[in-house]
Amino acid sequence: MQEKRRRLRIELALPAWIYVEGKRIKAQTENISLKGVLLKFGEESYPFKKGEKYTLLLSPGGGVEIKVLTKLVALNERGGAFDFLKMDEVSFNHLYNIIRLYAPDPDEVKAELLNPAFNIEELD
Repeated sequence: MQEKRRRLRIELALPAWIYVEGKRIKAQTENISLKGVLLKFGEESYPFKKGEKYTLLLSPGGGVEIKVLTKLVALNERGGAFDFLKMDEVSFNHLYNIIRLYAPDPDEVKAELLNPAFNIEELD
């Protein structure tokens, strides 16, 4: 089976929160890329819906916060996979630096910026 992922994933456990219907649901990253994240949900669960959009906040420490609009693309009893749809430049720079820091080859992450990660038609 051919690999469909367009971005390098790194294994990293970061605190995360998903905002939905005025609630803040705690989660933790299992792996992350420049295009998305796999989250493990905590004790508090919520009936997430595949295809829905959710705001995600990642907190890597040092007062840094990465805020991202996401779309849930896969879901199971342990957690969910979220595609990144939109984030501001500051959040992207923090995410990029974290991925480069933990990547086996930081230059590979830099090279990813030369290739589109998103199909514009998929963003509607």
